[in-house]
Amino acid sequence: MSIDLFAIPDSTMQPASTLGLQSFFNSFSMEEKDCRVVQQALYIPLGTQQLALPLSYVSQLGRHRYQGDIYLINNVNIQNKQQLNTERNPANKIDFSRAIELVISHFYPDLEPAVRDRFFNRVGESTRYIQHAFQALERRSLTGNSDDTFIQSEQSLVGGHSMHPAPKSCEPLTEAQQQAYLPEYGQSFAVEWFAVHPDYIATQTETPQLLHTFKALLQSNLSVDGKTTNHIPTRIQQGWLALPMHPLQAAKWREDIETHGLSEYVVDCQLSTHGWTATSSTRAIYHPQLAWMLKVSLPVKLTNSLRLLSEKEAKRGVQFSQILQTPAGQEMQQRMPHTEFIQEPIWASVKDSNGHCLDLPLVCLRNNVFHSFTEPHTVQAQLTTTHVLATVNQNLNGKSQIGQWVRNYAQENQLTLEMASRQWLNQFMNQVIHPLCIARSDYGIILLAHQQNILLTIEDNLPAGMKYRDCQGIALTDIALQRFSALFDGQEPEYYVSQDKVDPYLSYYLIGNTLLNTIAAISADTQVDECALWSVCQHAFRQWRQAQPKDSGFYDYLLSSPTLSWKRNFFCFLSDFNEATLPDPSQIYCEIENPFYDSQPKTRLYKPLPTNDLQPRNICIESLQILVAQDHSHQRFALYELGVLQGEFDIIHSQDGLYLDTDLTESMLWWSAAEHAFYTSNKTVLNCGHWPSFIEPHLTNGKLLLSTFLQVAPIWHQSAQLTESAQRQTAANGISHPTRPSKPVGTVFQRYCYHLKRIVSFRMIEIDRDLTTFHQWHNHPLTSPVWELEGSLEMHSQYLKKLEQDPHQFAVIGEFDGVAFGYFEVYWAAEDRLGPYYECQDYDRGVHILVGNFDYRGGTYFDAWGKSILHYCFLVEPQTMNTVGEPNAKNHRVVKITERIGMKKQFEFDFPHKRAALLQCQRHDFFDNVIF
Repeated sequence: MSIDLFAIPDSTMQPASTLGLQSFFNSFSMEEKDCRVVQQALYIPLGTQQLALPLSYVSQLGRHRYQGDIYLINNVNIQNKQQLNTERNPANKIDFSRAIELVISHFYPDLEPAVRDRFFNRVGESTRYIQHAFQALERRSLTGNSDDTFIQSEQSLVGGHSMHPAPKSCEPLTEAQQQAYLPEYGQSFAVEWFAVHPDYIATQTETPQLLHTFKALLQSNLSVDGKTTNHIPTRIQQGWLALPMHPLQAAKWREDIETHGLSEYVVDCQLSTHGWTATSSTRAIYHPQLAWMLKVSLPVKLTNSLRLLSEKEAKRGVQFSQILQTPAGQEMQQRMPHTEFIQEPIWASVKDSNGHCLDLPLVCLRNNVFHSFTEPHTVQAQLTTTHVLATVNQNLNGKSQIGQWVRNYAQENQLTLEMASRQWLNQFMNQVIHPLCIARSDYGIILLAHQQNILLTIEDNLPAGMKYRDCQGIALTDIALQRFSALFDGQEPEYYVSQDKVDPYLSYYLIGNTLLNTIAAISADTQVDECALWSVCQHAFRQWRQAQPKDSGFYDYLLSSPTLSWKRNFFCFLSDFNEATLPDPSQIYCEIENPFYDSQPKTRLYKPLPTNDLQPRNICIESLQILVAQDHSHQRFALYELGVLQGEFDIIHSQDGLYLDTDLTESMLWWSAAEHAFYTSNKTVLNCGHWPSFIEPHLTNGKLLLSTFLQVAPIWHQSAQLTESAQRQTAANGISHPTRPSKPVGTVFQRYCYHLKRIVSFRMIEIDRDLTTFHQWHNHPLTSPVWELEGSLEMHSQYLKKLEQDPHQFAVIGEFDGVAFGYFEVYWAAEDRLGPYYECQDYDRGVHILVGNFDYRGGTYFDAWGKSILHYCFLVEPQTMNTVGEPNAKNHRVVKITERIGMKKQFEFDFPHKRAALLQCQRHDFFDNVIF
């Protein structure tokens, strides 16, 4: 049998046609282990013959790019390029449809004819659609009539799922329906409104709020259409629900309404409102001027599933919104300030006569963070360049948008393409992959983040954050039941997955689909070896594993499993499975090689380095070998950054003392090696065979003392912008003081605590990010009596805004491994309320302290952060000779415990509001006697 599916001439293979061929054969070769790549071509065995597909790019991850030609050749062992070129005789060339027929006949010989024909037709329709959609995209790009990068990107995913045999299968839509309602054509259409009797509404929202929200949406849409509220149907005015439907949904519902016997309770309003357009998922539709997107049930099979919504899915979206409102949910969002979850908090459908929720009329409201008539912070979001990750990874005309960003970044910063690729991917790991890993590992929230659900924020050609959508596609583990226990006391998790089963499932979406496709896109466009980029990711996973997550299972899986789980999209589609309703999803998964597998695990330590630009710096120190002799021990280490070996160093313990021997030349790396020598030896004096020139001014009798090291090493804080000025000012308390430098920005201090194996850091407070946490901490009954700042959210906002304007102090948030634990106010003592009560010096610094996260209370943590905040005060201003504090004199515990970090009680005195104890730590005492 031979079916001419689309018969695209080989000599005129278009980019869009190559996309269809690429997704088909990449999905097949990922699942069929007999396929192999030799001499820039993919070979598929067919008994005595084989298919040969020349490649324009060979991907070690299986994301190949194809030249477009297909050859049917004898089953010979290709040894060299000359033999390969001989086999590529024009007489051996076949078209795509013939190649598909041969593959299916050979690998699935027992397939029923009807199933085989259906598969052929779907692949053919998908390929035809890609070609037409690409042409439509080219026409729209010529008009250039939209500056909305969000919807432009949504409607430019012409290739669809890049690892699917029919990525644009859209059964059973006609060509006219495709052009009207599918995203690539960029058409605007009207939604149609129905009125639902209150007794037949299915929802989780209180009825008054539900009716108001949907009615307000209708009113806004009418207003944008130039119509008044007089157009609102009478039943809706009388308290029926205004339910919008997609035209395809409405057409099918009209066929079904009589079947369910609901014609008296669900009335067609014969009302349409305009301006809606499809996003890349097709069933989520967008209006640029309305506060809600709609996610609807569509009676259409797109790729592997029928796109009907279910009540269970809708409930997941609501439950996720509830999770985000809990203290733990707010903590999670505080930890990922550049991540926004696009929520779906409200849904409605129709009940049948038995009170069951029907799938077809179900509609969810999704927050539209891009619409143009929102509050100021959302307007700013619209101005940010936002792109669907799947779209920018897409290979159009032999290149991708993501590759172009990397090239631009390399050129602007005068970097090699390899270094630019490493830095770009490192940013992607931090801004996209890490937040999703945190959600899984520390909060038990599984976000099935395939690349079509990630909206990438780009600034200066670098990833700067993301927006995540499809919050109905979540699952919850045991960690979630613990972290959100108050929420689950009254309800069950909508989708619970055991921790021991979730990681292979998550790895397909987050790693296989999202991360590996991104790596392949970068490598294909820059020709940087994929292996080089794997090392960036591998180091990131190890670093995050070091941060002591509540559940390290996902990181352990990624680093210790030789294989990763992979969804068999080819098999699933060929078998006509609806994966959304499949009882046992495991049957559509197989195993692929894991590029991050750590076959030789070693002892590694990750430490941050300060930076003033967007590129965070983290180094890895890897233990290589230990040699022990009678009179000395000798340990060798390797130092990596961005997965690149920077050099090695040796730490030698002998009878003569501690020695550091290294070929490291960059100062920050040398200082980091020295820190490793001090804190893995507990020695206070360091020797070196050859001191770098930048160390020599700091030596004492040819040696580096720990007390000196702690004062001059630049590895923990940003260089302060100190301004030497003879000008002085007089504070409100009457004390004269020097003109102060401007306040710092970002992270002001961070260090790896060797004894805790944690990173402590202090960053400037951000009101938008930290206000909720600040509010919760100050209203806690154990905190409010001490700080006396209990109050409303608005009061706390005003307090922090006033603090921003105060030149003598600033506020920082303390974090352990990115988790906020405390609030600190750092101030110049001379112009503070404390100044008149003791003989203050010009550069004395003071600190007010609040530990609000009770998980980090206790002496062990106190020693780490207490010493670190004082260390910062002394480091940032070399002229600071004292740090002070003024706790309540009755708080004997605080007075006693602070002695451990060098704060000694001087005397007691009376403020107007309390009797205080003056605590003081002197610089020389701190660096000579306080051991970190």
